[in-house]
Amino acid sequence: MTAIPKLLKLLDIHQTIVTIDGIGCQTDIVDTIVAQGADYVIAVKANQATLFADVQAAFEPSLREFAPAYYKTVSKGHGRLEIRECWACQAQDVLDFMGEYKAWTGLHCVVKIASERRLAGRVEQDVRYFISSLTADPNRLLEVVRAHWQIENQVHWVLDIAFRQDENRVRKDHAPHNLAILQHLVLNLFKQDKSLKVGVNANRLRAGWDNAYLLNVLCSS
Repeated sequence: MTAIPKLLKLLDIHQTIVTIDGIGCQTDIVDTIVAQGADYVIAVKANQATLFADVQAAFEPSLREFAPAYYKTVSKGHGRLEIRECWACQAQDVLDFMGEYKAWTGLHCVVKIASERRLAGRVEQDVRYFISSLTADPNRLLEVVRAHWQIENQVHWVLDIAFRQDENRVRKDHAPHNLAILQHLVLNLFKQDKSLKVGVNANRLRAGWDNAYLLNVLCSS
């Protein structure tokens, strides 16, 4: 987690929207993002137990005296039905529930997103919560979160195909986390190399038997 602020300082994030999963829900990370002129949408999970409970409470109908902004999308295709709902509350409206409000620099709204997927008789449901420096526009917030999920899913798919990540049985100590970092690093190196217009799996195999190509990949960074 301490590496994230250092990484952000190396990037030009001015006038962008930074999205991070729950691991990035830290006040120092938020401070760094805002100091560099960017906005943020950050997932709130159990690693911030008090904040998580506060945000959940803000969306309890029996506890609030206002109606959050609301937006809903329904998409169909290939036998699949996906429903996404987004509620957003201005942070000023939920001060009674936000005991840690002032600790989060630039906090303007809290967000709840519920998703439901129906496919082949199965129903999957998920609810997630976020804090954001953006205004409480549920349409825009849902778009931002969906873009984050799409990138996350795409990266996971590539890692699974090229590195068979889902088949990995490494479990001891910090080995799974360290291996995942190395795989992400290798994936980024291949993306930066433009000498071959082939898939990541072919890049990986080529680097294994061609030292000249391997050196080219390493130097392209």
